[in-house]
Amino acid sequence: APGLIKPEHRTETVSQVDVLPTIAGLLQQPHSNTTLGRDLLRKTNGGDFAFIIHHDEGKIGMVNNDFYYILNMNLKKDTIVPVRFNSPALSPADYEEKKTAYATQTIALYETARWMLLNNQKQKVSGRHGP
Repeated sequence: APGLIKPEHRTETVSQVDVLPTIAGLLQQPHSNTTLGRDLLRKTNGGDFAFIIHHDEGKIGMVNNDFYYILNMNLKKDTIVPVRFNSPALSPADYEEKKTAYATQTIALYETARWMLLNNQKQKVSGRHGP
């Protein structure tokens, strides 16, 4: 978007659901964001992750700049893997701690997405920009 934003190198983890909120924010169009996506041009702390769902495999997960957490909902098995080639190995205690934290966040995202699918209602736009 030449003339609207300066070119920059970004490193945070994002996903496809972030595209429409970002475009709406860039266009400065009044909108109400009722999705899991976020406007990537608004500086916020945290939230650098993407929620992943594999319907056919019965898996949900979350990826961030450091790890990919995968939960097989059919088998009730989960794992966490580093996404960087030279990541230091986690101790067994750190592995379990991270796995538990990511499990909680992933299940919360899944339940939120499920609720949104069943309950999101079309809203009248009030002229404000973003959430």
